[in-house]
Amino acid sequence: MLLSGQILFDADNKPHCGTIEEQTHAVLQRISTTLEGLGSSLRRVVKTTVWLSDLANFAAFNQIYTLYFQEGAYPARSQVEAKLVFGVAVEIVVLAIDDSVSP
Repeated sequence: MLLSGQILFDADNKPHCGTIEEQTHAVLQRISTTLEGLGSSLRRVVKTTVWLSDLANFAAFNQIYTLYFQEGAYPARSQVEAKLVFGVAVEIVVLAIDDSVSP
């Protein structure tokens, strides 16, 4: 399954521009919740594509990102810098396998 460009939205469904850490946590939590609702999970993610608005934020982003995946079993990842919509700092696309599919 493919989850297209996930960014941080606030309670009013408006783009939110918190710190890179806040945005990364919130986006990955949203991805986790969405995957679970679709019959998958973060442990079944095989590929992520990550856009950062500023690669100077990579270390802070990566510190949070690695908390969400099992060490030694990180999904493949592409990471690029780009000007992002709504002024957000991070956007993530995820490719995951349905839990009903055997590894």
